[in-house]
Amino acid sequence: MDDLLRHPGDHWLPRSLGSGLVSTAVDVAVLLVAVHALGLRTVPASTLGVVAGCAVSFMLNKYVAFRDGGSPLLPQLGKYAATVVAATLVHVSLMGTLVDHLHVPLLPAKLLCDLLVFTCGCLLVMRLFIFRQRPALVPDR
Repeated sequence: MDDLLRHPGDHWLPRSLGSGLVSTAVDVAVLLVAVHALGLRTVPASTLGVVAGCAVSFMLNKYVAFRDGGSPLLPQLGKYAATVVAATLVHVSLMGTLVDHLHVPLLPAKLLCDLLVFTCGCLLVMRLFIFRQRPALVPDR
């Protein structure tokens, strides 16, 4: 923890949260364009945004946040895709409920869903199951 406070750029958590901010910006931009410019309803527009944001998130988390360029891409991509499908189903269902049934404004509902589903849920899944930290090798003495 002390290392995290002294050198936050050297720790995966701040890098992953930064990746999440970029991914969220892409997601929200696609959502807003889909709703306001294309006239799509909440669930399909939210789905498009989530898919775009998740594609950006995978690349940034793999190569920037977790610095895991050496691990095989396809197994991680498969695990990530399964996580994204499950998270997207939860996310768009929650969005549909908040916006279409409870009449929460679009952007606050989106940010709340992102916080709950992607920041809290998916971040842990990425760290524990997709981009697992390998133990450091101890040199022979």
